[in-house]
Amino acid sequence: MGTGSFLQDLVVTLTAALLVLLPSRRLRLPSAVGFMLTGILIGPGGFRLVSDPHHVEILADIGVAVLLFMIGLEFSLARLKEIWRAFLIAGPLQVVGTITAIAALLLLLPVGATLPKAIFAGMLIALSSTAMILRLLGERGETHAPQGRLLLGILLFQDVAIVPMLIAVPILAGTSRLAMGPGLLLGVGAIVALFLLARYGMPRLVNAVIRSGVRELYVMMAVAVCLGASLVTGALGLSPALGAFLGGLLVSESEYSHQVVAEILPFRDLFSSVFFISIGM
Repeated sequence: MGTGSFLQDLVVTLTAALLVLLPSRRLRLPSAVGFMLTGILIGPGGFRLVSDPHHVEILADIGVAVLLFMIGLEFSLARLKEIWRAFLIAGPLQVVGTITAIAALLLLLPVGATLPKAIFAGMLIALSSTAMILRLLGERGETHAPQGRLLLGILLFQDVAIVPMLIAVPILAGTSRLAMGPGLLLGVGAIVALFLLARYGMPRLVNAVIRSGVRELYVMMAVAVCLGASLVTGALGLSPALGAFLGGLLVSESEYSHQVVAEILPFRDLFSSVFFISIGM
């Protein structure tokens, strides 16, 4: 479709996002739930006010990255160390436990499921929406609470677990063997190298941008780091949301990270709203 159609869908989406905020607050509904209900109403399954939801998906992808980047900014490497137990213990227990339970249930039920199909169904159910859960925790002020740190560790493990799951899919289908092992090791090595490089170089970059005094550079630098980290992790087969979170985490190591938060905060609210509306669509 043309540019006019895209602008029309964007205007309808943003207008609906504005109109839903006040009623959802009065009904004491989380704004994320209100946005998803709005997406259901204006999307193809509702009144069809938005003709092409794919227009919104573009902004929604950016919204996920910005949301996870902001969450990473609110953390630090010191706080991240607090959730390693949840990452290494609770995460595997949740993923493996869910896959095992769902696979066993499907094999016991008379639905004709084979073992590969049952495992694949378990992998689908084992994954959660990192952006949605962390947004709800943030609205309830539980991001830094014990349950919030536990859920963050599990969600990060799920994002990492996507890689072996993608490798396992063709194996379960019988169309591939364990030939992607070297590629997986290469991807892990690239992530470690990227993390070390950003760990020691990112604070200097942020400090240099802030000390320049050019406020326009604050947002440009933050968006470049956010989307760039998402692009790198996506290219390596990992979750783009994980890259955005790591990008925010590394920027948070700078002593001027609070200024970056202040500049990019309005963009987070805008794009995350579009993201949840697109889910409703």
